[in-house]
Amino acid sequence: MVKKGICLNFGECKIADRNKNVKKPVPVEISITEDFVCPECGSDLQELPPPKKPPIGLFAAIGAVVVALGVGAYFLFLKPAPEISVYITPARTTIQVDETKKLEVKTDPEKYAAKMKWIWESDNDYVATVNQKGIVEGFYHGNATITVRAEKDGNLTATARIEVLPAEEREVSDNEETTDSKETPKPTEVDKPKEDPKPKEDDKPKQETVSVTRVTITNCQTSLNVGGSFTLVANIEPSNATNKKIEWSSNNPSIISVDSNGKVTAVSKGSGRASATITARSAANPQVETQCSIKVN
Repeated sequence: MVKKGICLNFGECKIADRNKNVKKPVPVEISITEDFVCPECGSDLQELPPPKKPPIGLFAAIGAVVVALGVGAYFLFLKPAPEISVYITPARTTIQVDETKKLEVKTDPEKYAAKMKWIWESDNDYVATVNQKGIVEGFYHGNATITVRAEKDGNLTATARIEVLPAEEREVSDNEETTDSKETPKPTEVDKPKEDPKPKEDDKPKQETVSVTRVTITNCQTSLNVGGSFTLVANIEPSNATNKKIEWSSNNPSIISVDSNGKVTAVSKGSGRASATITARSAANPQVETQCSIKVN
């Protein structure tokens, strides 16, 4: 015995999104011995009433259509959308003040990188900015996180870490050396150390240390198929915090693992309804953390 239902978790579930713009949604069939939830996203289904018993002639017509379509066409319409992974190359790099560098967005499968429109953002425009072509420009020494996301799907996102180094001190020009060579040193100043005309690094204004007060995950996904993966994005508050490094961990890595960049992978379902809790913790302030619970389908 089975029950039929419709998933209404639009924007978070592929099954719900496929049914959103059709006149007659395709229901999901769930055995009465199983939880009445969507197999894609895990949300509760809206149960459909049993259909009215059609005449025998209608059964014959439906059977003829199914035979004509064939088994291949049947599986084609039920095939789920592919999992897409997004990443930036290079994922970590350094530039100098007033220097620029172009970042590239990559996807797996590869073809989606060129098909989608991407939005680029910097979490610290005081240190580095990025335009909508992925070109980063350094403004002041420090660290910034560059984020790229798909315009029509906020779950498709990736980050890159940028360190901006102070610009190299300029060398003394030939004219300045010539002028200095013409000066005749006084006998009493022979042993005096000459003053360095170059500005010292210590004379530059120092950036005040700003502590992390809050960490949130902007794209927590409630479920994942075995073998699937996506990258979590941590948001740091305040946006001008000095150290924005995040340490990622999973309380059940045999079910769901997470790497140092926040990429989670469903390793196995285990037994029963398996799940894991992913923690994003501030490296500068370990007491500040947030969590995302993910179930493996």
